[in-house]
Amino acid sequence: MSTFLMIDDEPDMRAALRLFLKAKGHELLEAGNGGEALDILKKQRPDGVLLDLFLGKESGMPLLSKIKKADSYLPIVVVTGHADIPTAVEAIKFGAADYITKPFKNEHLLMTLEKAVKFQELSMEVETLKSRFVSMSSHDLANSLTMLQVSFEELRDTIVPDENQKKQILFIATGIGQLSRLISDLADWASIEQGKFHLEKDCFEIARMAEEIIIGPKAKAARHNIGLTTQIEAKLATVYADKHRIGQVFLNLLENAIRHTPRGGHIIVSVSRRAGGELHVAVKDTGEGIAPRDVPMLFRSFYQAKGSKLPHGRLGLGLSIAKEIIAGHGGKIWVESEGPGKGAIFQFTLPLSQKTKAGQKLVKSCGDTVHKRPAIRQEETPVVDR
Repeated sequence: MSTFLMIDDEPDMRAALRLFLKAKGHELLEAGNGGEALDILKKQRPDGVLLDLFLGKESGMPLLSKIKKADSYLPIVVVTGHADIPTAVEAIKFGAADYITKPFKNEHLLMTLEKAVKFQELSMEVETLKSRFVSMSSHDLANSLTMLQVSFEELRDTIVPDENQKKQILFIATGIGQLSRLISDLADWASIEQGKFHLEKDCFEIARMAEEIIIGPKAKAARHNIGLTTQIEAKLATVYADKHRIGQVFLNLLENAIRHTPRGGHIIVSVSRRAGGELHVAVKDTGEGIAPRDVPMLFRSFYQAKGSKLPHGRLGLGLSIAKEIIAGHGGKIWVESEGPGKGAIFQFTLPLSQKTKAGQKLVKSCGDTVHKRPAIRQEETPVVDR
């Protein structure tokens, strides 16, 4: 037996489908609007969702984005009229599994839902196999790269290079560094998919860490004639987090901003404390911006935004790994952009005080006794390199 959620503002339509599915041995959950649907999804995960794209005066597209953002693996079939198929196609770009047009036969509807569910199950199986393969491959690649790097360094130390050889040595060293980062991303992604991604938390000064990490990207930005300024609030609280991983997120956002900002552009990095005890970090650029259709997809693994003027030289894992890191700290990460050519601002927050479900303070301050908690395994596979 399967359980489906139907989101439709017509009670008679829901009632007819409920009776049909019950006769077929299935259960139907019902919602008349987006709010009701989100409340149901917080309590129960159906096998599939049927979403009418026109809920009275309410459009179903924002609701589709919210559902897919919360659970990227949940199959959703959208319902539309014959005259509005382009909207249904657009919905598929935003993550819908399939679409069906009104009027429809219940048998056809059930077949479409079951096909979407089966396809999603197969996709998840493929993802599992892929993560295992990547885990083994990244381990072997890392070993081979280590041997290559050691051999290269030994060879480099035995010669006195001329100017041309110095350029070749720099080129090789840069290539080894890029391969190392790609392999590291693959290893991180595989550990996330297998539920083996862990955080090593401790107390550190976030302001000092930010100032140290910015040194390298700031020099790189200057070489590309890009301005990079910082706005780091004084006397920020010491945070309890994984310093290495938070630094990884910082570096990823900075490198993305530099890659997507043209010469003469500007990047602003801000670190501040928000009311309510949250640490807020933002990386704002005046770069090429992000199309609205790419925003909800940008934190998905291996996703590469279309229309970028730059060649795809990355795997599309940086932002999805960043999302997992921030989620494991109980924070949030997101992006805002007014569209192509209008820049973007990537932001994340970290709680300065964390609580357990029972209401007990988990981390009050780094001067108090600290109780570690395991990293949270998220079902959704947030943030891709842009």
